[in-house]
Amino acid sequence: MSDRIVDGAITVTARDGLDALSIRRVAAEAGVAIGTVQYHFPTRAELVLAALLRTAHRQQVRAMAAPRGPTITSTLIARLLLLLPHDDTSREEAIVWVALAAAAARDPLVGPHQRQLVQQTVAAIKALLDRATQSGELPESTNTLDLAERIHVVVEGYLLDTAASAGVTSRRAKRQFRATLTALFAHNPAP
Repeated sequence: MSDRIVDGAITVTARDGLDALSIRRVAAEAGVAIGTVQYHFPTRAELVLAALLRTAHRQQVRAMAAPRGPTITSTLIARLLLLLPHDDTSREEAIVWVALAAAAARDPLVGPHQRQLVQQTVAAIKALLDRATQSGELPESTNTLDLAERIHVVVEGYLLDTAASAGVTSRRAKRQFRATLTALFAHNPAP
């Protein structure tokens, strides 16, 4: 039942915006009573947090489903490309991620969780970059933390752009995204 409610919160946020997220709208979207929503999520903040965590989980599952490429960096790029909106569901997730990331700046419940998710994402990217460095694919002098943080910023920028345009990522944008990441790998600074 709580999954249906969180899915309803995600849909309401993507369609109507975070400011429109209310227990009443989520209940209507999920097809449950208002009391049911309140039972599972006593506060709006808890509902917002659940939507953030579910969105992040969906993105992680999708990214990890990417087939391995011939190199570690090509695998990383393939995973990151799957984070960009390519259908209605992933577009909805991008909109919700951007809205919740903005809310995290002022919400004491959501903020720490959002920052933790960002740190986990950067750490996962860094782990792949470390492997690429160890295998000789990237120079040993690569500052993998700095590079991982810059890659994360690029991903967030593309998510914001796509969410703002209310569309899915075009082929052109995917080519630009891939070229931007490839350039980052080629021009990473020494520590």
